[in-house]
Amino acid sequence: MRYTGLMGTLLTLVNLLQLAGTLRIAAFNIRTFGETKMSNATLSVYFVKILSRYDIAVIQEVRDSHLVAVGKLLDELNR
Repeated sequence: MRYTGLMGTLLTLVNLLQLAGTLRIAAFNIRTFGETKMSNATLSVYFVKILSRYDIAVIQEVRDSHLVAVGKLLDELNR
């Protein structure tokens, strides 16, 4: 079951790559990313500036059980 989902995801990415020509993917380890870091105006501007360069980004080490900081980050990225 997991294999089928993974294959579907990979096929979707391949199709997107064919359409876009270039797909920028990144992974970042933002040490203990949470509300404290996202409430820091300097850091949040920096995160948005860097992450907006990519089509797909993965953030590791998120410490935000209610996903408040993640929601704020997504709101800023979607402006």
